[in-house]
Amino acid sequence: MKNLLLFLTAMLAVSCSSNSEKNRDTEIFEHLQKLEADQIAADIEIDGEQVLDKRERFNPNVILNADSCHLSFENSDGANIRLKLEGENWHNLSKKRISFKDGVLTSEINSGSFSILQKTGKEFTLKDGWAEIRQLNQEACIITIHGMLKSSELNEPTKPINGLIVWKKPKELDLNSPFRSFYF
Repeated sequence: MKNLLLFLTAMLAVSCSSNSEKNRDTEIFEHLQKLEADQIAADIEIDGEQVLDKRERFNPNVILNADSCHLSFENSDGANIRLKLEGENWHNLSKKRISFKDGVLTSEINSGSFSILQKTGKEFTLKDGWAEIRQLNQEACIITIHGMLKSSELNEPTKPINGLIVWKKPKELDLNSPFRSFYF
């Protein structure tokens, strides 16, 4: 009986996580259908609130080399989303993910960060959880984020973050780009 209960609990956990993954894949697909080439959708919630206008135009900045990946997306209000992965041959790792536990990096990446600077000047950095680049090539750049953020303001509690960034057919990442050897 105990083994049956453990088995059913494990199956429930697996089905919930795969449903969550399917929902995320559906969200990504819907964004890709709506976006024009070189447009970016930043669908990010902090503490249950949408922090950026999904229709906002973002200016991307990309720096890629064998040792690092720096992606930055800034809107006209000065809000900025930044993701940095650093480590030799980062692009060859099975997961292009930075993970944190209590503010300490716990992933294969040597160093990295994820932060959001809001137009109010308040900055949040990832304290627990992960930010992952799921795709980076001429077709799309897809980033998913999940975890807890800490604020730059003292004594403010951590806040949950959940979101994704979808950049359809990035001009900076076309087939003639010098970055193409880092695509996945």
